[in-house]
Amino acid sequence: MRRKGLFWGIVILLIGALMLLTNLGMLPGSVWRYFFPLMLIAAGLYVLFGRGWLRPNPNERVTEIESLSLPLAGARQADIRIKHGAGSLTVRSGAAPANILEGEFSAGVQHEVEDQQGMLKVELEAPSLFMLPPMWDYGHAWDVRLNAAVPLRLRLKTGADQTDLDLTDLNVTELEIDTGASANRVRLPANAGFTKVDIDGGATSIALTVPLGVAAHIRLDGGAAGFEVDTTRFHRVGGYYESSDYATAANRVEIKADIGAGSIKVF
Repeated sequence: MRRKGLFWGIVILLIGALMLLTNLGMLPGSVWRYFFPLMLIAAGLYVLFGRGWLRPNPNERVTEIESLSLPLAGARQADIRIKHGAGSLTVRSGAAPANILEGEFSAGVQHEVEDQQGMLKVELEAPSLFMLPPMWDYGHAWDVRLNAAVPLRLRLKTGADQTDLDLTDLNVTELEIDTGASANRVRLPANAGFTKVDIDGGATSIALTVPLGVAAHIRLDGGAAGFEVDTTRFHRVGGYYESSDYATAANRVEIKADIGAGSIKVF
């Protein structure tokens, strides 16, 4: 039996044994009054002290890797939505020309694909970790590679994770990020023409890199958020920041960010 299932395998076997002994009259029915409190205590002890017992090598990552390739199938553009929970998420270029998306996904991935007259709609969602054994303490580690030749709308909904988006070589026309308590590094497209960026975050930190040669219009809002903008490139104009050549630049980004008790840096 794999170690990742050992703890919960023992729990299931114990429940079955108690049910059998109770039905045979060998145990009183009142035993169930004590079972669930004892299981909660055992689970707590496992979380605090028992990981070394099920994982002899403390540096071993207990997980499974699932590979996924989704064909482009002649689509002219794509709308990609990624719902990712706890863990790490990397998005970059590198998919083969015949595919819209490739990647490796620890702890599994659920996906849906729909072709709407040349618009490929793709949704990736992380399975819930709530019911998995406590040794899944690394969460979901995803490495997603996208097709660099196809115009993309990219929408991310993330939780308590670490996100690295290298969109430098991708043709991302729209980027939406809805995130919670996370750390995010985002390198925006260098040759996408126009890219619209919309960020909604809570207790999050975001570092946005605008490639040299790309102009930007930046509007930042939020409560207790800390803002840092490279004013040598993006000049303060009233309530926003903007490149001096924004109106005429061949490649430009429009950034709107609403951050709660977090921070955002644009450089």
